[in-house]
Amino acid sequence: MRTRRELRSHVTAGVGFLIGSVLATGSMAAEEIPSPGKQVGSAFRSQDDERHSCRYLIFLPRSYTAKGKPSPLLLFLHGSGERGNDLQLVKKHGPPKLVDTRPDFRFVVVSPQVRPGRQFDANGLLALLDHLQTTFNVDKKRTAVTGLSMGGAGTWAVANAAPERFSAIVPICGTATIDPQKFLALPTWVTVGGKDRPSLVESLQKTVADLRDRKAPIRFTLYPALGHNCWDATYDNPQLYTWLLNQSTDKRPRKTK
Repeated sequence: MRTRRELRSHVTAGVGFLIGSVLATGSMAAEEIPSPGKQVGSAFRSQDDERHSCRYLIFLPRSYTAKGKPSPLLLFLHGSGERGNDLQLVKKHGPPKLVDTRPDFRFVVVSPQVRPGRQFDANGLLALLDHLQTTFNVDKKRTAVTGLSMGGAGTWAVANAAPERFSAIVPICGTATIDPQKFLALPTWVTVGGKDRPSLVESLQKTVADLRDRKAPIRFTLYPALGHNCWDATYDNPQLYTWLLNQSTDKRPRKTK
């Protein structure tokens, strides 16, 4: 029979392990096992660079199977207001919000969360993508990325770092410094609100014009009556998902005018 001191030590160790697990994942729910038709929290722990570790939401469509035909993957990058240690914040906008009521959504949706005060890092996102493509049955030829505001900037940045890894990108009301040459074969759909910050609107218009001059496959949607939040209109457009599903890295579409 254990002594009172041994019991106290055992309980303390158990509590310490539990607290450590919660801190590592951010919440008890962060280690749920993904299943088709459900969105759960998970964690990626980089073995190479701890800065690349993150927590993320993952949704598997009802059509998902562990073997057989792979599912298309949509990587979603949130805005600055959703940074933190609570994965529920990431469900505030965009695809992670949609899939909670749409179990038949066609994509595997992965939504990483940035830690407080940080920005999306291209190398970290690519490390997460490596993990996802080796862990889940996702289609490497149909892997797209989209994001809003800060996440829009992150979308440009990760595509600039490895354009060959994405079938399409949808940066929303966000911009970043890019090498236009890397986007000449990458289907891109840019959206912004006409009443957003003038410097942002102008910057995106210049980027789009430059890529169009270079015959890049780019689409541009300006919502004249909207401000910074043009993401609801973008993600509520069913044509967006039809377009995304039609993209593939091994069969690029005709260049848009």
